[in-house]
Amino acid sequence: MTRAIGRTAARIASGGGRLLGVAAVAAAALLPSAGTAAADRGAAHAAFERGMQLYAEGDYSGAVDAFNEVVAMGVEDPAVEYDLANAWFKAGRLGRAIYHYRRAHALAPRDEDVKANLEYARFLALDRIDESGTTTDRRVEGWLDRVTPEEAARVPMALWIAAGLAFLIFLPNLFWNASHGWPTLQHTAEISHLEQGALHWDELTEFLGGQFVVFGPLALVLWLVAARGVPRSPQRTVLLAFTLVFLFVIAAQALFGRANANWAAPAFVAASVLVARWGLTRPRMILAALLVNAVLMFGAYHYEAAARLLGVELTGKSDPFKRVRGWEQLGQQFAERRAEAPGARLMSEDREVLAQMAWQLRLASGELRSWNPSGLLRHQYDLLYSLEAGDVGSDVLYVTRRGRVDDVAAHFSEVRRLAPLEHAVHPDWVRHYEVYWLKGYKG
Repeated sequence: MTRAIGRTAARIASGGGRLLGVAAVAAAALLPSAGTAAADRGAAHAAFERGMQLYAEGDYSGAVDAFNEVVAMGVEDPAVEYDLANAWFKAGRLGRAIYHYRRAHALAPRDEDVKANLEYARFLALDRIDESGTTTDRRVEGWLDRVTPEEAARVPMALWIAAGLAFLIFLPNLFWNASHGWPTLQHTAEISHLEQGALHWDELTEFLGGQFVVFGPLALVLWLVAARGVPRSPQRTVLLAFTLVFLFVIAAQALFGRANANWAAPAFVAASVLVARWGLTRPRMILAALLVNAVLMFGAYHYEAAARLLGVELTGKSDPFKRVRGWEQLGQQFAERRAEAPGARLMSEDREVLAQMAWQLRLASGELRSWNPSGLLRHQYDLLYSLEAGDVGSDVLYVTRRGRVDDVAAHFSEVRRLAPLEHAVHPDWVRHYEVYWLKGYKG
């Protein structure tokens, strides 16, 4: 960087003659109207020549006045802006110099000399407020410096096209939801329990703590550091927006009802990019975060084996995988109950029961029914497999945690209680479901 700055300083000190030939032609060709008199074109050329001469003599204020005359005549040329910027720079007016280097860069965004001088002037200015009273906005400059004015003018259209494509991609989802009574929104509202109308600080604490598991403990800490450590830029703003807004919405959902920790997982796509950007100069920290996550995943996968090796007895409180245990045994028991009630479909209000039994016994979709008297769409089984008029006269095996099912039995001609499904996963964690053979659905 020091060597590049040195070369730039030498280039500025040598004067602005590099673009003299180009600027002379441009001064004649780019006057504001095709009918401009030859005398006016000559005046622009003379003013430019005078500016170059004054610059060479060290009269930088005079050179600024001369180059400004050319600009005032309507000439738009990177050479004129470049030499005017050099003159301002030599006169000690960094703000004005940066302004005209930017104008030169906008007209010639791929010119390396213009870019080098602009970067050098910015380095010296350190983002100070320039003489016009405006603060240099590096976030906007960083983008403008890479495009011409014509390219910049096309950006709004590109954004509209991108938004249109995003809408078309999302349109089938909207159409499906609209056609089925917006089940996605209904399901989210149901499982969030927002109707409780109180602040659930315990749910919020559990949700926020769960993010250390979702993203990784060290990775989450690094994201918090990167959120402040990455230099300000449009890219940083976008990444933070995609992360923080989503996290805030789900956190609010947890506070006013409930939210599972993994609901915020999409936020960590952008968070991962931000951490990677911050970690470009800190690869050891990124490697450490990845190793921590790998160790935790390995430990979670072999949790039961590690517990046995350490002599730790798993219980309902110490086994994080208890929710997925015991279903195979319950499936075998349910197969025996089906043998007692041939032709009866499986029915439950519990989607976990429907999903697990369907998997364990490889049940077809037509063999499942969801008990849903409220008509709310709590899950996919309510949407697809609720009891309907076409099921009148059919039998079901109703699997539930409820001890009394009088309200359900009222819709059937006959009720018979079968042996329950039960399996002790741990001494203090037992799965237990009642099974009712409900015959002749009446609607």
